[in-house]
Amino acid sequence: MATLTNEQIEAIHTRLKSPGLDADELRAIAATLLADNDALYGEADRWRESYRIVKGLSDDEISAMTAVDDAIKAHPRPCWFPHETCLCGD
Repeated sequence: MATLTNEQIEAIHTRLKSPGLDADELRAIAATLLADNDALYGEADRWRESYRIVKGLSDDEISAMTAVDDAIKAHPRPCWFPHETCLCGD
């Protein structure tokens, strides 16, 4: 399955805000979003594995790179990871 376009996601947002949404339609929307999420994660996993193989890295090395990237980037406001070592600005 291809991932949802911005227009499709906007249509889902619009439908979710409209009155008269029944349980079956809500289930269909949830299933669509879950399938889209699975497709995106599958694509990300393929890219990650390709990068790991090309660079000759182990799974632990690529996981460490991701952990370092997450640790040093500024957190979005409001901070999702409040801690005394947070790098968020005031």
